[in-house]
Amino acid sequence: GLHHINVLHVLEIEGTNRNMNSLVTITAATGNRHFKIDNPNAKLTLRYIKLSNGNVASSSSEPDSLGGSILITTNGGELNLYSSIIYNNSAYRGGGIYANGSPSATKNAIINIYRGSVISNNTATKNGGGMYLHECKLRMENNTISNNVAGEYGGGLYINEGDIRLSNSPISYNNGKHGGGLFVSRSRTLTMDYSSIFNNEATGFGGGIYIEHTYKSFLLKNLIIGNKAKSYGGGVFVRGTKTVGIRTVLNITRCMIQNNQIISSDTSSTKSGGGVCVDKFTTTTIRETSFINNVANTNKGNHISTDGNSNGGIPTVGLVNTYFNNPNDNNMFYTLDTAATWRTCSTTEMCSESPFTGTCQQTSPSNVQFGVTCRYQCS
Repeated sequence: GLHHINVLHVLEIEGTNRNMNSLVTITAATGNRHFKIDNPNAKLTLRYIKLSNGNVASSSSEPDSLGGSILITTNGGELNLYSSIIYNNSAYRGGGIYANGSPSATKNAIINIYRGSVISNNTATKNGGGMYLHECKLRMENNTISNNVAGEYGGGLYINEGDIRLSNSPISYNNGKHGGGLFVSRSRTLTMDYSSIFNNEATGFGGGIYIEHTYKSFLLKNLIIGNKAKSYGGGVFVRGTKTVGIRTVLNITRCMIQNNQIISSDTSSTKSGGGVCVDKFTTTTIRETSFINNVANTNKGNHISTDGNSNGGIPTVGLVNTYFNNPNDNNMFYTLDTAATWRTCSTTEMCSESPFTGTCQQTSPSNVQFGVTCRYQCS
């Protein structure tokens, strides 16, 4: 079997050096991870520690092949990282960290990452290059997820059925097939604010972010810049599935979506949405956000593309006080199959968020895709 520290109670480790370039480093034994958390009352806290070179990718079965550095089992437990680094680890799923909590309203697998911690250069054969989280509660603030690789979903971070809050945490230079930077599925809530999602890449959908079957997602005051996808959604890809019965709701507010790209040059294909691709059975509201120099090399939806049909569901899209730096571009928008429902001033909630609660006016009299302008209302 694997050799690691099995955390069943409370374990705290603090390094003696607080220079992030010279942290005390724990190197895993060949073919092993560092820690396994395996009890609902277990708590592992690391401060000023670097965990490197864990490798369980070649293990023949699960859970041995999960979590290159840290594994949290369905028994649950809590992981707290402060000013620590998870570096150059590998696994089948969860190159750096793998956590699989039990299904319940109160998540029994809890991960808190704070104070400039770094998840970098980890690799997953399957999903979650940096981290793979299922049925978990995640809180991240002032950290970095970078240069991780997944063979399929979630180059930087893979989250399924989670409760997630990411704040002031750059996600950059990660790679995967779908969701180069971040992949989120079937989760109750995703809140991400004051963060930068930049220079991630997907060989399929969602260069920066891929969101599906998630009840409420909030992207607030983020920079989504320089991400690339080969198929759909250079910056962001969002979808729902009617048969699953979860209509994905995404709110993008006060973000900058810039220099994202669909890198396929196959103009005969429908690959589209340099900035954002909004797929079936979704409701997406974009407020006070700028779209700048996004490109679909296929000439299909440099900034926004939508896809819907009667079987899969029609997406609903609403833009409020949204800026496009090249409004005369004929390839700004693209529609696959059935057109989306674009909200207009007849939808009362368009001008419902302070301070833009004044008179509503359609931004372009001839094109509802530009959305509406809500005037500033003094209190």
